[in-house]
Amino acid sequence: MWVQNFSRYDDDEVTGLVRFATDEADLTDTCINVKNGNLGGSAYEGVPDISNAPPSAKYLITIRLGRGSKEWPVGPVNYHFKSPAEVGPRNRFPFFICNDWREWLVKVAAHEAKHIEQYRKGSVRSEISCENFSVSVLDRYRSEGSVSTNEQLLLFAA
Repeated sequence: MWVQNFSRYDDDEVTGLVRFATDEADLTDTCINVKNGNLGGSAYEGVPDISNAPPSAKYLITIRLGRGSKEWPVGPVNYHFKSPAEVGPRNRFPFFICNDWREWLVKVAAHEAKHIEQYRKGSVRSEISCENFSVSVLDRYRSEGSVSTNEQLLLFAA
């Protein structure tokens, strides 16, 4: 896995958060680009020709962390950025709140990593599955929030 940070945030912190969020997924041959821009993320089965990913990358994830501090907090919203008051009884997507860019990065990285697993295994491509997984990883991140970024990096280096 390659993490390429083009955002305004510290490389080590971004890398540590991405590694935390994706530690349950096989992201071999996957390039993850983190950048500024409207909040969002994408997973690609394959790598577009115009990508700056390493030539040996087979998959690509892009994550956009927002344009500044005005985004936070985000939520409560679901995958479609709809509030509980905006959805009907058929909504199956979990609601979430992201308090800052770090929580957003963890949530989106986990969501997109789950898509890469779906591509790799040839399984059903389910946004609901990815979203449920990402919210569970966000909850785990919050419960382990006392772990510093440097400690996270040491855990993942082992």
